[in-house]
Amino acid sequence: MYPCAVVTYIANLFAIGRPLCKSLDTVLRDVEVGLAVQFVVGDAAETVMFGLDGHTYEIDLSAKNATKLRNAGAQAVFLQVSIAALGASFVKAAHQVGLDVPTYANAGLAQRSFAENVGPELNGLRVLSIGNLPYDPTPGEAELAKMLEAAGKKPQGWGELTGVNALMAALGAIDAQKGKDITGQSMRDALETLCDFEKFSRGKVCYSAKDHDGWHEDSLVVTEVHDKQLRTIK
Repeated sequence: MYPCAVVTYIANLFAIGRPLCKSLDTVLRDVEVGLAVQFVVGDAAETVMFGLDGHTYEIDLSAKNATKLRNAGAQAVFLQVSIAALGASFVKAAHQVGLDVPTYANAGLAQRSFAENVGPELNGLRVLSIGNLPYDPTPGEAELAKMLEAAGKKPQGWGELTGVNALMAALGAIDAQKGKDITGQSMRDALETLCDFEKFSRGKVCYSAKDHDGWHEDSLVVTEVHDKQLRTIK
């Protein structure tokens, strides 16, 4: 029996894939998560194609492939897609063919638009995310949510947190260079010494010359879909 079936090998640019494998150690500890530089949806709306190291790969999200995973004895599924419709389609297909095992998804599905548009068959789906802005925000996340609402925007999810935090990192690097001429190289140098700057999400973020990810396990939460909401697992 296979301990885990990885449906795709597409990891986030924020290195979410590897912290997920660590946080789900008993299920995913032996999984290698690769990095995709691009991907497109296949014509059948059941496949994902992505490029990696000059090669093109196709991931099968169809009911037929869900049946193969069931027959292989998969004990868990790690669903790494960034398109809500594809994620929902695969989980529905899995239920239809009796692939009833714990299913984990990446932060691409940690969005209000996904949670509010899925049916009860997706209850129990676990989604890794940087924070839980729409449904269970920390004080910092709640502050960002208020700013968005004041601007007439409904908080959606992890994308806003990562985008705003990237902006805050840039501002932190600029602030560290007060009175100096700022160049591309000076920004890189400043960012590579930036640590625990002002931000809206949880966790401590530190960059270095060897670590351009900065975000680690303490920035992540695991949420679970229930009744059209993402509930933080505490």
